[in-house]
Amino acid sequence: MDLAWPRLQKLVRSEEAAIIKVEARYVDGAGRGLFATQDLSALETLVSVPGRLLLNARTLSNLYPGPILPQSISALEVNSLRLSSIQLLSLHLYRIKRGVKDVIFDAYIDTLPSSFSDHPITIIQNPEIRSLLLKLVPVSVGSMLLDVEQRLKDDWKLAMDILGKFPNLFPPGSKEEVGDPSFISEDYMWAWLNVNTRCLYHDLGFVQSSENVTMCPILDFANHTSMYSLSITQGEFALGDEMAFSTSTPVKEGDQIYLRYGPHSNAFLFCEYGFVLPLDVKDARIADGEIVIDSDVEELLRNANDFKLKEELLKDRNYWGDWTFHVEDGVGRPSYRVIPALRLFHMSLNYEDDANPGLKLWEDSILGLTENISAENESKVRESIIELCEVIIQRSTTKISQVRSQAAETEVIRPAEWLQILSMVERLWEEEHYVAESVRQATLNGIVF
Repeated sequence: MDLAWPRLQKLVRSEEAAIIKVEARYVDGAGRGLFATQDLSALETLVSVPGRLLLNARTLSNLYPGPILPQSISALEVNSLRLSSIQLLSLHLYRIKRGVKDVIFDAYIDTLPSSFSDHPITIIQNPEIRSLLLKLVPVSVGSMLLDVEQRLKDDWKLAMDILGKFPNLFPPGSKEEVGDPSFISEDYMWAWLNVNTRCLYHDLGFVQSSENVTMCPILDFANHTSMYSLSITQGEFALGDEMAFSTSTPVKEGDQIYLRYGPHSNAFLFCEYGFVLPLDVKDARIADGEIVIDSDVEELLRNANDFKLKEELLKDRNYWGDWTFHVEDGVGRPSYRVIPALRLFHMSLNYEDDANPGLKLWEDSILGLTENISAENESKVRESIIELCEVIIQRSTTKISQVRSQAAETEVIRPAEWLQILSMVERLWEEEHYVAESVRQATLNGIVF
């Protein structure tokens, strides 16, 4: 580890209430990681960082004009210049990157990643690779990735507006960067990705819950795990505004310490954080998975003669879209939103009869007043689930082959980051195959959904 870690460690330990029982090390294939420096018992505090060393909208409030800070009290009028916590932190890191000094947080900022060259958001800024990547990833992942990019663009545009209205905030030599709104500054992208991948929830007293986030020195060296038993937890009873984290189980000296970001799908982790979890960890198969099947279900529904009416009904009852397949504890199942859509698909609706008895049964099934519409309808629903699974299995098999061919063909002419991206895309398709096959088997085995 370079000199940035000892400098940060020294700064945090200079505070009387600080606790550091971990150290940073490089981890093959994962960059940096956090490791215990001593044996720890369950629920023992291993890191505690005083509030004044946390990087958030509160600790930055004296550096920025009040009208642009996140809202602390409810207000009737909307202030178009008010920044979210994410936007404020991104603006601050951008200004630091461009040469503004920060004597309080510079030791922490020096430990942040210097590049996100292997993040999908960075990769798609290359026009040639952009079109190729969007063709290779699952449709839902491509849409999610473009949504994340749009957030970045919107935040950069707002940052430009703020700098235009408050010229004293301009970093040295940056005025030329804010002329073209379609251009995203590389330095701002670096700042935004650091914030977007490192913020943790912390109650700062803001009106909107989403504003109560912070960047936490020391802790952001920890890698992510989906397994609760391997992760540390945020202390609920930390003193004052500090952040404290404790072990959930006993930890041995030298064990890696993990954070659990939340129960996110690999698609979400890929688009937001720039990594995916493998299907196997420490020789134990991960039992959970999730894939979005919106495009497949919609294509199926469009085959119905009365598609428009059924689409209207599903939208009116808030059952249109957000259709997913899951694997939970090793068992596949469609989400609760899929079943009503498929039940309606296999019904014949009478345009002129508002008292359609089948429609009444469908409504009752949504409300939980009846288990199903009919045995015949339920059988057709299960057939459609199997059909959807087989489509996904066939597509994922084809895509895995395409991704592997792409990696073999472009190993010499593409940057190394592209090969890392392809490896993650392959894992996304492996998850699609795994989840679809698990749901297919569960359906064939007669598991009740």
